[in-house]
Amino acid sequence: MLTRPLEQYELFHSYDIDQTRDLMSRVLCEHYLDVLDPAAQLDARMNSTCLSEVLLNYVEYGAPVFVDPGRTRQFFVVQAHLRGSGVVRSGREQVAASRKRIVVTSPEEALRMSLTGDTELVLVKIGTNLVERVLCDLLGAEPGLPIKFELGMDVAGGRPQRWYQTLVREIVSLGRPGQWTASRWSARFEEWLVTHLLVLQHNNYSERLARIAAYPAPARLVTRATELVRADPQAEWTLCSLGGALGVEPGRLDSGFRRHRGLAVPEFLGRERLRAVYHLLRNGNPDEIRLSEVARCWGFHDHYRFASRYTATFGETPDRTLRR
Repeated sequence: MLTRPLEQYELFHSYDIDQTRDLMSRVLCEHYLDVLDPAAQLDARMNSTCLSEVLLNYVEYGAPVFVDPGRTRQFFVVQAHLRGSGVVRSGREQVAASRKRIVVTSPEEALRMSLTGDTELVLVKIGTNLVERVLCDLLGAEPGLPIKFELGMDVAGGRPQRWYQTLVREIVSLGRPGQWTASRWSARFEEWLVTHLLVLQHNNYSERLARIAAYPAPARLVTRATELVRADPQAEWTLCSLGGALGVEPGRLDSGFRRHRGLAVPEFLGRERLRAVYHLLRNGNPDEIRLSEVARCWGFHDHYRFASRYTATFGETPDRTLRR
């Protein structure tokens, strides 16, 4: 039975500090690791899977530890406590990390942390190139300066909480049988992750992004975007690609959708894919259609969540739609 996030992607389970440090360094970066309590026995685990430019990890140490990676240089980290707590320092900032306050690190700031023995972490490693590329799309221009996030992120409520809960849910679902790491889903997930991180977590571009979002796209562009998606719902539409097709900043387009349709672009795209699947099943031949293949083709990487979302949207299961 799978009990930990990403457990089917176990990288190692070790009681040896040198082995733990070496194996983690290969996946993340070179770092110093020490057990803070001489009487405590290290019982470290790491589960890890790579998408495209994002690495998803689950980490626990089983003992209080001090970790010093220094500057990560080539990647950002979103680090969240599922259990336990810690004190994280980056540059001149210090944060008491917990289940309600996660950490977002920046590549050029020296990082070090002390973690309690009961710590269980979700750790998302995000390539610098991906973050810079998404920021460029959001701004409609090259960023110019390196991106620096505020270290602590409050996820106790509001949009940050919803973003964080979705992130954890997606990571947990990847550890369940019956899921697929579909490339279509991976690309959308990575853009969704980074776009929301840039918008929700304060950084040195937050004011520019807020100014763009303050001028929502007009209703005619929202209508045009809707027409584009419905004309080809199976295309790999994302907020940034849709904004690019219309020649409008993604932040303005998202604001326009929120104002004129009452939902964000990623939510709209998900609903449209479900809507297209409904019509496919409604008019399909039960003897020729496999629901698992339909879900996979339409970019739903977890058939359990696909069936759940479908049922919640249409009031019946996919199988019922197909067979009536």
